[in-house]
Amino acid sequence: MKYILDFDRTLFNSPACYQYITEQKGEFEFTAEALADIEVCQFLYDDVISWLNTKSKADLYILTAISPKYGPSAGDFQREKLFCSQVVDAVKDVVFMEGLKGEPVAEIAKQFPPHEPLVFVDDRIEQCLSVKSAAPEAVCCLMVRDPAVVGEVSEVQGIKIVHCLADVDAIIEEL
Repeated sequence: MKYILDFDRTLFNSPACYQYITEQKGEFEFTAEALADIEVCQFLYDDVISWLNTKSKADLYILTAISPKYGPSAGDFQREKLFCSQVVDAVKDVVFMEGLKGEPVAEIAKQFPPHEPLVFVDDRIEQCLSVKSAAPEAVCCLMVRDPAVVGEVSEVQGIKIVHCLADVDAIIEEL
């Protein structure tokens, strides 16, 4: 089983991190410097490290989008955030990209034997739909961590709804 995981709002509580930075520093910009003196790993969701540790490093990939709308330093910010979070040591590879994740997932999947099951987890439905289109064999899971919207979403076009990483394992067990 191979896992391709989104980072923000899937493994990392970025809204809480950004709020914390704003409260501590008075303003927030998407620069690597914004993360100075911040213990970034404290913003990982509680289940992340223990769940990653139940998997083989060779089976874990992080695919994270960099959005140019956040400015010219957004890429540096995303890299710094990820590397400071301590999850990088638990995964085989981290891929930074822009746009939809379907094609990058299909490219990563080419590294695996054709029969190797693939799971993709992201908090954005458009990313899941993109992956489902480019890699139809992938099990796509939409991560909904926010309790306020938990009851508002339902399965769409075969994309499973999960609220924590244990839910991903439960879906895999059902296959």
